[in-house]
Amino acid sequence: MHNYVVYCEGLTKKYKSKNSEVLALSRVSFHIKEGEIFGYIGPNGAGKTTTVKILLGLLNYEGVAKLFGTEVVDLGKQKGKIGFMLEERGLYDWFTGYDMLEFYALLYDIPKCIRIKRIKEVLELVGLSDRAKDKINTYSLGMRQRLCFARALLNDPYVLILDEPTLGLDVDYQKLIKSYIKDLAKEKGVTIFITSHNLYDISQLCDKIAIINKGKIVAYGSYEEMQDIFGKKEVLVRIDKRLNEVERDLKNLDFIVDLKESNGGIRISISNKEKIPILINFLTEKGIKIFGIEEVKTPLEDIYLALTKEE
Repeated sequence: MHNYVVYCEGLTKKYKSKNSEVLALSRVSFHIKEGEIFGYIGPNGAGKTTTVKILLGLLNYEGVAKLFGTEVVDLGKQKGKIGFMLEERGLYDWFTGYDMLEFYALLYDIPKCIRIKRIKEVLELVGLSDRAKDKINTYSLGMRQRLCFARALLNDPYVLILDEPTLGLDVDYQKLIKSYIKDLAKEKGVTIFITSHNLYDISQLCDKIAIINKGKIVAYGSYEEMQDIFGKKEVLVRIDKRLNEVERDLKNLDFIVDLKESNGGIRISISNKEKIPILINFLTEKGIKIFGIEEVKTPLEDIYLALTKEE
């Protein structure tokens, strides 16, 4: 357990009312090491926001939820090591961008000699230096999002919790934010927890991913591990024949599940990746020239949809 910066085990949360009880989280478990980027994805209402609020110490819970080896309810001053960016932005329209960051810097008890320099740094990072003295009610959605990201970095956190960090951003700033997230993890060892509906970004950014549905973790591991367990076993073969010329022979192989033409080659679904060498030998023995063969990754979106679809 001591190797994990974020450690959740059997995390359970129930919301009670007069006449009913809603189980928002049911024995949720995940563990995040220092410098890892962790993606937490699921449909609306699956339990993502509840989990985030527990990690921030905003909700009570059953089970174990630890940051830095300490239960979140007992973090005390260690909360100052956490940076967060929530979809519920918590921005005050009558503040200027600079005033907003200074307000949060004061809450973090950042000394004045550091505070001024740090505010300048994060404003420059997110491209808001020239709008720092403008009121937030004049900011676009993307500018508000960038200000929230700047706020999350203000205290130079050890743990960064990001809820939809690229939502509303143009392509250039999406690229900048994603690049900076990678650098924070790799170069500074910041542990990063991300929720997002952009599943491609999650698959590219994250070392580990958890898919939550109806309060339960339904998949947990790296994107590659999810490929092995839940992904389609497909290869793209480029040969000197069209599909209609080889289809009959290929269908005689008992491990061939499906065949279709795709991207200048033949996309072949197989029952087991270990059969790929047999496929290559088969084509070679038939005198078919092979120009290339590559495994086809199942998009994370396809895995996600298969695991979260309504029955």
